[in-house]
Amino acid sequence: MTTQDIISLLESNGFKLSEENDIQHGKQIKFTNGSIINVFNSGKITPHSYGVV
Repeated sequence: MTTQDIISLLESNGFKLSEENDIQHGKQIKFTNGSIINVFNSGKITPHSYGVV
C-alpha cells in the first residue's frame, strides 16, 4: 500500500490531509484530527493517533 493509497482511503472516510513530509526512509502524513501515519519505503506503516477520537 502506497502513501497515496492510504491518503485516499482515509479521505474517503472523512479524514482531511493536513501535511505530508519526507522522513528518513519514507513519508509522514498528518491529518487535521491529529492523526499521524508514517509510511516507510519497506511497506511498513506505523500509525500515531494518541488521544484521537
